[in-house]
Amino acid sequence: MAKKTKPQKLVLTHNRAPGDVVVLTALVRDVMKAHPGRFQIDVESSAMDIWRHNPNISKLRKKKGPRPDIKYLQMDYGRGIRDQNYEPVHFMAYFHRDFERKMNVKVPLTEPYPDLYLSKEEKKVPIVNGRYWVVISGGKSDFTAKVWEGARMQQVCDHLGDAGLGVVQVGGNDTGHWHPPMKGDHVVDMVGRTNLRDLMRLIHHSDGVICGVTCAMHMAAGLQRPCVCVAGGREAWWWEAYVRENKGLAPVADRIKVPHKFLHTIGTLDCCKHHGCWKNKVVSINNDKSLCYHPVMQPNQAVPLCLDMITADHVMEAVMEYYEDKTLPPIQVVKGAPPTQKGPPNTVTVSQNADAPPPPPPPKKQKEPPKKALLSLFDSPSDKAAELQKINAEVAKAAAEQTTCQNPGTNVTMKKTASARLSLPMDSPMAKALQAGRATFGVNPNANLEGRPGRDPNATPTVAHTPGSPHPAIVPTDPAIFDHEDIGGRFTAFMLFYGPEEYYQLHKNCLETFLGTTQRDRIDLRVASNALNKKSLALIDKYVGEGAITKHYKHPKNDFKYPVMREMFWDESCPIDTKWILWFDDDSICNRTPAWLNILVQHIIQHHQRDNAHMFGAPFVWTLQNGQKEWFESRGWHRGKKWRLHNGQASPNGNKIQFCTGGFWALSKEAMINCNIPEPDIGHNGGDVCIGEQLYQGGYRMKSWNAKKQFIYTSSVKRRGDTKPMPGRPGHRELIPNLVKVT
Repeated sequence: MAKKTKPQKLVLTHNRAPGDVVVLTALVRDVMKAHPGRFQIDVESSAMDIWRHNPNISKLRKKKGPRPDIKYLQMDYGRGIRDQNYEPVHFMAYFHRDFERKMNVKVPLTEPYPDLYLSKEEKKVPIVNGRYWVVISGGKSDFTAKVWEGARMQQVCDHLGDAGLGVVQVGGNDTGHWHPPMKGDHVVDMVGRTNLRDLMRLIHHSDGVICGVTCAMHMAAGLQRPCVCVAGGREAWWWEAYVRENKGLAPVADRIKVPHKFLHTIGTLDCCKHHGCWKNKVVSINNDKSLCYHPVMQPNQAVPLCLDMITADHVMEAVMEYYEDKTLPPIQVVKGAPPTQKGPPNTVTVSQNADAPPPPPPPKKQKEPPKKALLSLFDSPSDKAAELQKINAEVAKAAAEQTTCQNPGTNVTMKKTASARLSLPMDSPMAKALQAGRATFGVNPNANLEGRPGRDPNATPTVAHTPGSPHPAIVPTDPAIFDHEDIGGRFTAFMLFYGPEEYYQLHKNCLETFLGTTQRDRIDLRVASNALNKKSLALIDKYVGEGAITKHYKHPKNDFKYPVMREMFWDESCPIDTKWILWFDDDSICNRTPAWLNILVQHIIQHHQRDNAHMFGAPFVWTLQNGQKEWFESRGWHRGKKWRLHNGQASPNGNKIQFCTGGFWALSKEAMINCNIPEPDIGHNGGDVCIGEQLYQGGYRMKSWNAKKQFIYTSSVKRRGDTKPMPGRPGHRELIPNLVKVT
């Protein structure tokens, strides 16, 4: 009898946006379907709540530390963004390609949507009573080109209210998120009050979702709920849309039970004629150069032209089609509402009360085109991509509405079909009936909303800031982020203070802005002093006495930066017990962004595993001078890797070192130990460059963070103290000059 093979243990990792993680669930489902018993799969992602109740997940990471019996597999779709410019491939299917490429295991797409699971309680008890649509009016400030005009979303919300439907507005209110508040007595504001489980639950019990290309769209697909996506031309429809016409979901696209309405403009403008533009912002924020080619300045918001071409009427047309084709049950009036008259053929007729069956629809006077997904509002011929032209032509022919753009940005002419035009005028019988007796709508007090970790779910929501506006004064720390396995719960922070009393205020600012923006239970702070004045020493002693500083390494004279750093890092009497180290020179001030540590944590989670990033800081490049190569090559940590070019590529002609400037950086303890950081022979100067080369030789990578001093204000005063140089190679006295000269 053949011996049964044990399943291979895999941990799939992906630490990007929650929407990406939602899409990744389909891969896990399909691996288990295609190869039953061959694999055990666990996940390590940025949005672990999404995996809750998923029967395909095995808990493989119960023990801390390395597991030689487990294979970690970083899942990525970056190559797909390039490939989808030349072929119709869906985002979800590309995770399957990535798995096949890395594991040499064929995994077919078995279902055309993500794989999400709700508990019995989540399915049974809604968070909000009544019928409603989930609405996302904004987005993240790093991708403003994805956000539709807030004033038009308000028009949509008004129309939904006129139809007797509620609106639940959701979204984050963290730094970098912004959501114009929607108004109306039928609007429930839940911005900042929901976690991912709450959002899934809200979508499950809703009539549908109205949003841009975002996580909620993918959740709606996984939960098989209607969704109207205001997409424009940033991303191609075949890369994102959950519609039966999408060949990127072949051969299972026809299994989509609830097709989405993906409103796009691919093929209409020069910037998105053949595929999406993938631009980040409409106008420049934080010096981002990835800008929309055709920004439109509306009264309160700049939007891309491709989104400006989509109106509130377009969205409402798509919403009401779900009621027309009976995907959603008819909108009904509560008991006691006055009877309604049968509306004209171009309106929806509502029943007289909630218990009565809906009347039959009025006879159609004209044959309508088949009700496929409303993919495109615009004709989109392409003279270079014949296959995509054919796809778009088929979709446009089947769509319920055709629009031609005679002069993009100035005049959009709509060609009506025989399908109902459901703009819901205020004097229509439907609107009057619904106004007379609107269904009960509001938050269910028995729903047990989970909310955001560390936040009161019943607190009044706060409005997220508009992109480019100042950050809020206080940003609470999210404990769930710090407890991520890549972080370990805490950081060990090191500070080095130097100088006479004239620098006391500098020292005070460095220490107190740090303490004022971090939580003590998340930080082990250790301080060293070199030839420090009495007033600054007293300040340090004060915080040692209060328990804010774990240990003070006192040096009456200037023993230089890197020997003191080595003493602190390799102190056997007070060893480092965290996964990450933070370093501060005394002229680095935490006064730019109060949430700097939260942002750093998110950056580490996103890039540590995926990019093998073990150091985060402001990147610089150093050009090696005569004799310096020999000195580096003589070090015990040097592994013989080739020197690099300015772009970081190894080359026989290389003479560059990439490093992070020494005012502030974060470093993994693993890299510190394995690379013997800092170099024992470094004094005061050249240590930053040396650490950069130590990491490179050790096989670790750096990642840019705080490059523009937007989080921590480094080098806030002129360079002070000794300029003790780094040693040159033996037999030579050429010494490395001051590092101010780096390029």
